[in-house]
Amino acid sequence: MSMYRQLLSVIILTSLLALMGSLFASTLSTRAYLVEQLRVKNQDNASALALSLSQTVDDLVQVDLVISAQFDSGNYRLVRFEDAFGKVVIEKKADDNVKGVPGWFIQMLPIVVPAGNAKVSTGWKQLGAIRLESQSAYAYKALWQSTVRMTLSMLLTAISACFLGAMILRRINRPLDLVVEQAQAISEKRFVTIPEPSVPELRKLALAMNSTVATLKSIFETEARRLDVLRREANYDSLTGLPNRNAFMTQLQEALLNERTFLGACLILRLSNLADINTRHGRSGADEVIKRVGKRISTCSEGIEESFCGRLNGSDFAVFIPYDHPIETARSLVEEIVADISSFYEHDFCASVGIASCFKGISLGALMSNIDIALASSEAEGNNSVHSADIADEPNYPKTLEAWALLIRKAIRDRLMVLRTFPVKNFNGEIIHLEGPLRIRESAESDWIPAAKFIPVSQRLFLHHSLDLAAVELGLIQLSEDKNLPGYAINLSASSLKVSTFVPALKKLISTYPEDAKRLWLEFPEGGTFKFFEEFRNLCMSLQGSFVKLGIEHFGRQFDQIGLLHDLGINFIKVDVSFVRDLDTNKGNQAFLKGLANIAHEIGLVVIAEGVLTEPEMVALQLAGFDGATGPAVTD
Repeated sequence: MSMYRQLLSVIILTSLLALMGSLFASTLSTRAYLVEQLRVKNQDNASALALSLSQTVDDLVQVDLVISAQFDSGNYRLVRFEDAFGKVVIEKKADDNVKGVPGWFIQMLPIVVPAGNAKVSTGWKQLGAIRLESQSAYAYKALWQSTVRMTLSMLLTAISACFLGAMILRRINRPLDLVVEQAQAISEKRFVTIPEPSVPELRKLALAMNSTVATLKSIFETEARRLDVLRREANYDSLTGLPNRNAFMTQLQEALLNERTFLGACLILRLSNLADINTRHGRSGADEVIKRVGKRISTCSEGIEESFCGRLNGSDFAVFIPYDHPIETARSLVEEIVADISSFYEHDFCASVGIASCFKGISLGALMSNIDIALASSEAEGNNSVHSADIADEPNYPKTLEAWALLIRKAIRDRLMVLRTFPVKNFNGEIIHLEGPLRIRESAESDWIPAAKFIPVSQRLFLHHSLDLAAVELGLIQLSEDKNLPGYAINLSASSLKVSTFVPALKKLISTYPEDAKRLWLEFPEGGTFKFFEEFRNLCMSLQGSFVKLGIEHFGRQFDQIGLLHDLGINFIKVDVSFVRDLDTNKGNQAFLKGLANIAHEIGLVVIAEGVLTEPEMVALQLAGFDGATGPAVTD
């Protein structure tokens, strides 16, 4: 039994005992009062009657009339007149009939009233004696009514006391529950603070718990800042803050291999007269130009979902654009850069841009070769020109938004969807879960379309949340059909969190498969998670108790925000491939990922690596403390 119920039981029991004790004492007191009043009445009336009879004792008719009058008006059980020798001269009796009072009450509380006795005399001569006994029926009735009223009054008082006690206990119990929830959260490696309760004892406990949480947060944040420094040193250009060549090329290669990547085009922007700038303004002036260009490129990339950028060398910058109209995007970028640099650099400024299409099947080497050809043409033309290699056109896919809308809606309606599965395993080769990106098709005879092709379009058509719900349903059906499957992970779009109907629909869907949902893993991309962080927090709170595992994929590029995750109760992170590639030879990323795994484990997260290619990378991940991995090395 909980402490709250125990205290409430004590209050109720105490109130009942007090009620019974008060009732018993009050009833006995009332009975004693009634007995005394009847005794006094009997004695006083006997004396008065004896005095009256002493004047008329010789006339028996007159005596009988006086005694009858007293008997009829006084509610007596017995009025008896005896002569001086004890012989009954006149006697009046009546039945002591008690009505409206339970028999058990009469037996428990008998009323025994002494009779009233008086001598009838003339002068010093005794003529007889009078004996009066009052009826007890009225006393019983008065005592019963008094007891009932007292019981009701005290019962109402007891109920009020119990209600007030419950209110007070609830007022005490709520902050106590908060302290318990906080302790439970800490045991689950979630660091939450609670408001200080008004109860002094609980306030001290809450202050101590909050102080502990603050200390843990401080340690956590300090370690996170240290690791973020390592991450930046290993993967970012110190001057612009953009990913360095190795980080960008790794991410680009993974994009070409991963069917979930929103493919589009890759461009390289080259500062053609950086040497001239360096000559005219020195190194500080050249650095300022590079910083300004880097900031513009970073802003451009951040404005396009799933885009990423980097600095390849001193004068070359690269941007991956998973979006249609890449040439227009590139030209707009060049115009912004030229306008910005012109306000700082009074001489002519020249940037050249080469663009090539990214499509499934193209190798990284072939892609870079196409970009180099386009870049050479751009440099030859000069005047901040933009050149592109042939942008691949895929004739089998719809060409308009209307056609895409029809295809997507038809796929949802007719269930022309499938989850292509990839295993996620631990380092013992055991499957942690299957990961299932969604594919759709136009008809039962047509080819499957990878997510990279229809997800960007579905977001513009506001159909992405419907696709996400359909993917979750497919995963739950798979789990219900295969009870031995340890888990199934579904990739969801963070943009769905902005749709007001998405979370309620997701909860309803999960409630349809309550047992199978315990093996469901839902993951959102890092960029969208932090972009819609409050919506993601609300989702985490809404799904508490459903046992669905929530996590973040492509994690690491915004590692400096890991402190936001400490109280969400998420279950796992999947570290971006850019930190995994060639991990066996990258000492900086080794140190970073080892620290990341330690911090993640401190807040109870399972840590999984994405896109592992080689066995040496697997060994390095195991040494770094990771729990599992996915990618070609795992699939093979």
